[in-house]
This record gives sequence, C-alpha cells and structure tokens, in this order.
Amino acid sequence: MNKITRNILVIGGIAFLSSFTTVKVNQQYELNQIQWQAEDMIGWVIEDVANNRLDTVTADTYINNLEEIVNRVQKINNNE
Repeated sequence: MNKITRNILVIGGIAFLSSFTTVKVNQQYELNQIQWQAEDMIGWVIEDVANNRLDTVTADTYINNLEEIVNRVQKINNNE
C-alpha cells in the first residue's frame, strides 16, 4: 500500500512539474514570436522610408517603439 501511494505521489509530482515546463516553453515561444515580429516591422518601416511611403519623423517614432518592445522581450528572456 505504501509503495502504491508513493508511486502515485511521484507520478503526480512529475505531472505537476511538467505542466510548468510546458507553460514556460509556450511563453518562451510567444515571446520569441513577439520579438521576431517587431524586428520584421522595423525592417518594413525602413523599407517604407527608402521607398518614400513614410516620412522619417514618423518612422523614427515607430522604430523607437518597436525597439523598446524588442528590448523588453530580451530583458524578460534574460531573467528567465
């Protein structure tokens, strides 16, 4: 009986810990997606300026805000 209880506790503990690992992996994936999308958008803004579709003042504002997003994501990633 003790062996069965112990095995149930071990299996429950493993399941509990693995659920946190899955959540962390999913959060890491989402953070990476945010960073990559922001970096892509910076490239698009630069391309729009080069093709005279966007003025440099507006572009600088967009780029600064997008770089702030990238920096925040990197900060979160470095703390984990």
